[in-house]
Amino acid sequence: MAIVSVKCPYCGSTKIVKFGKQPNGAQRYACRNEECSRSIFQLDYKYHACEPGVKFRVLEMAINGFRSA
Repeated sequence: MAIVSVKCPYCGSTKIVKFGKQPNGAQRYACRNEECSRSIFQLDYKYHACEPGVKFRVLEMAINGFRSA
């Protein structure tokens, strides 16, 4: 059995517990640190629209027209 150490991306705490699953099957985790600003998070997100550079690519495709290769 492999153990994966999970840290809260907001406060860096290692006091983490599993907290169910999303409808798409992704594992949710809960931070048990009282001072943490957010308590529930995922390690891998499926929604990538908020990643850096996506807005620029969308604007570029809108201005130049999307051409599939």
